[in-house]
Amino acid sequence: MEQKLIFDRFISLNPADYGKFLLKEINDILDIDSHYINEYEVLDYLGYKIEVVNFSEIFKSHHYRKKMGEIYRDTCAILSFKESIILLSNELNSTRKRMTLFHEIGHDLIPWHRIFTSYVTRTKDINIALNKIIERQAFRAGVEIMFPLKHFLNDSQGLPITFTSIKYLANRYRASFEATCIRYALTHSNIVAIVVVENKENKKEKRIKEEENTLFINLHFDKKTILKNHFPLQVQYCVSSYHFPSHISHGVEISKNNIIYDCWSNKNPVKGKIPASLLGSHKALNYDAECLYYYNKIFVLLSYPDYQLELFKGVIL
Repeated sequence: MEQKLIFDRFISLNPADYGKFLLKEINDILDIDSHYINEYEVLDYLGYKIEVVNFSEIFKSHHYRKKMGEIYRDTCAILSFKESIILLSNELNSTRKRMTLFHEIGHDLIPWHRIFTSYVTRTKDINIALNKIIERQAFRAGVEIMFPLKHFLNDSQGLPITFTSIKYLANRYRASFEATCIRYALTHSNIVAIVVVENKENKKEKRIKEEENTLFINLHFDKKTILKNHFPLQVQYCVSSYHFPSHISHGVEISKNNIIYDCWSNKNPVKGKIPASLLGSHKALNYDAECLYYYNKIFVLLSYPDYQLELFKGVIL
């Protein structure tokens, strides 16, 4: 019976469709059609209770360890399908808490997530690659409810393509800046992308220290140091609108002498032009770029003139 119920819930292979489906259901049944969706009302509708907990105490609990195994110390929520409860960390700020709850709603909506486990959390014996896929899927379902597309498009399309606009939207939807950036880039009708850049030296520092302990490291380490100094930054991820003309891959290294490096070095916002080649593309394009230093990362907002939109502007069909 339980397996039948699981498959009765399948409507699509696209995780975002489950968020859209629930949003329509809420609009029809609860008569909620607003830009702002209350996460607690949605959870109440789904039959979930929330328990705010101190996860450092959870780690000590034999009861939870026996049921779920050892969980990671950066866990911020645990969802129990069977008990219809979400354990929520007491250390989250308001926007992180809101995004986390919509994320957990995403887990509940996607039927194949119930197949994997009775609990959704990051346990130490989980398949890391599979976990990343599951987490991305839950995010995609959750943001469809958190940022209702009709309202979000109405709000975003009339604004200039700037980080100021994204910050306004983040405040309007009570969302984190990063989550709003992702939603903004993926739904915009113009040619835009958000590239998140990190300092690659921090990630490699531990590995380099381990290599230094070997007897034959000196020449090898000197060479790596030269290369690292020349390419101090790398792309963590990129999200883009449908018409964005080039793919920007994770791990693309970024050299000095450009506005991304200047922003990271000075920790001040910078605007200017960026050649597509800087981000690993072979296309002869120059993007308009705005760079923002935010929590030890550089957020880069790229845009490019959409000549098709300009061509058909004002045309009445």
